[in-house]
Order: sequence, then structure tokens, then C-alpha cells
Amino acid sequence: MQPLNPKIKKHFLIVIYLFSTQISYAQNDNNTQVIPVSAKKLSEVLINRELQVPAETASVNTSQLSSEIVGNVDEVFTDVGEQFKQGDVLLKLDSTDYELAYQLLQTNLTSNAARIKQAELRLKRANDLNENNYIAADDLLARQTDLSVLKAEKSSLKINLKQAQRNIDKTIIIAPYDGVVLERYANIGSYVAPGMALMNVIQSENVEIYADVPSHLASTLNQANQIYFQSNNNKYPVELINLSPVVLKGTRTQKARLSFKNQQAAIGSSGELVWVVADGLLPADLVVNRNRQLGLFTLQNNKAVFVPLPNAQEGRPVAINLETNTTIIVGGRDRLQDGDSVKLK
Repeated sequence: MQPLNPKIKKHFLIVIYLFSTQISYAQNDNNTQVIPVSAKKLSEVLINRELQVPAETASVNTSQLSSEIVGNVDEVFTDVGEQFKQGDVLLKLDSTDYELAYQLLQTNLTSNAARIKQAELRLKRANDLNENNYIAADDLLARQTDLSVLKAEKSSLKINLKQAQRNIDKTIIIAPYDGVVLERYANIGSYVAPGMALMNVIQSENVEIYADVPSHLASTLNQANQIYFQSNNNKYPVELINLSPVVLKGTRTQKARLSFKNQQAAIGSSGELVWVVADGLLPADLVVNRNRQLGLFTLQNNKAVFVPLPNAQEGRPVAINLETNTTIIVGGRDRLQDGDSVKLK
């Protein structure tokens, strides 16, 4: 066999090199065209929206207990910071003068009863005499009037007796509810007059949460499927009592009142009112930027399809209007472009 011409050999080697290079490029192209990705149904990735505003707890009732009568403080049974139960005696005024007034009225009532009995007998005798015309009409009328006056006096004495009993009752300051003494102004021996403050108390059982909710979020509070008050790393389930329909002019907020469902936080606690709205938001990390437009990639017929999200903002979850069974590409999105061929890992 004759050796190849050097020129022919050179051209042959060049052809082989170019052919092998094209095969290599084609293999690389095939490898880069199909991108491995992972995907999930939209319903699997949607998240709920969690909203929160500052809030604080307060008792429904904080009361200043004042004297209704004149007197001197006789005994004090509770002091600042001490707890009490509804109906407990908190403080007592000297009741001596009021008890004497009550006894005097009782004596007057007894005397009135005797005079009424006497007047009834005199009237009966007058009626007997009148049957035989042995008494003047004026005398009969006078005896009838005397009895009527005594009976009216009896009614007045009974009213005064009730008032006297009320004055005695007012010497004892009774707890209106379960609570705690916040301040005490009255000391033993102090003189008090009607309207003078004796102590400040606060109800310990009936505690509510108060929050100012921005008006644009107010409607979501009614739609929330979970609401809780968060304070000092503790979460307390609560429920909405009332949302004021009035938008405050300065803050553009609406007042919300809520109550604890079971365990309650301490009165005066500050924290956050948190509520969860199940409105299905796309997590921020699934939003990508392509050609200065935010959106997400869906998987359709082994192709990556870019779906723009006009309302999306970087770093924030976004509401999405797609069917919940739409397949969303969640992994391998970084180098994807619209229309790329993909395969599931």
C-alpha cells in the first residue's frame, strides 16, 4: 500500500477534528437544553398572611370607691396590692351616730303605732255616737283627719327608717368585684365627707385587649382564622369582641377590643395582637426577576413558563390568581428562562 500524500493526510485529519468537535458541541448543547428542576403544586407552597399591631391589656373596670356619707374611718381591711373577692369588706366607717338615728326612728315608729291605735278607737266611738246623732259632724271629721295624719306619719317614719338603714350600710365599703387595691387614700381616724375618695381598685378577672388597627387592615381582622395576643414570648388565644366602625382622623386606625379565650395575660401587659389570614400568598423566595419583571415559573409540558406577577414586590409574599393545582417550579429556578426545557429531578 502506498503511503498517503502528506497534503491529503493533513486535510483528512482536519475533517476528523472538525467532525469530533461538532459532536462534542452537540452533546453539550443537549446537556444544557434540559435543566433538572423540582416542582410542587401551588396549594403546597401557598402560605397564610400573618399581621400584627401593638396591643395592651387592661381591666374592664377600674373604680374609685368614695364615701357617700359623713364619718370617720374606723377600720381598713385591705391595703395596696392586696387581692379581694366580690362582697369582701374593704373599709368601715364609724356607724355610731347612724345607729342611734335608726334606734330613734324605731322608737318614734313604736310611738306612732300606739297613737294610731288610740285614734282608731276614738274614731270607732265617734262613729257609734254618730249613728244616734250624738256627735257633731265637725268632731267626727276631726277624728277621721287625726287618724289619716297619723297613718301618713307612719309611712314617713318607715321611709326615714329605711334611709337610716341605708346610711348604716354605707359605713361599710363592699368590694364590687374580684380585684386588687391600686391606691388607698383613707387612714384610720380620718374624717371623710360625701364624694371623698377612699381607695382605687381594679377588677382582676375581666381583662381585655385593646389595639389600634390600621383602617386598610381592619376588614382582615374579621376574616382571621386565628387571633392571639403575644407578650413576653407567650401566646394567648383571643377573640374579637368589637371593632369600632369609626376611623380615627389622626392615625387612620380603628379601635379593636378582644377578650381572652382561656388563660389571660397580666393586666397592663404590652405586646402584639397577631392574626392569621388564610388568603393564600406565594412565598417571597419563589418570586424571580426576569427582564426587570417579577414573576414565577410554572411547569407545562416539560417547559418552564414564566408567569408575570404585576403586584409583586421583592422580598414580600404576593397574592396570586392561579389554580391551586398549578405545578410550580421551586428548585433549579436560578438559571431558568421562559421556554427552557426542563425535567424533574
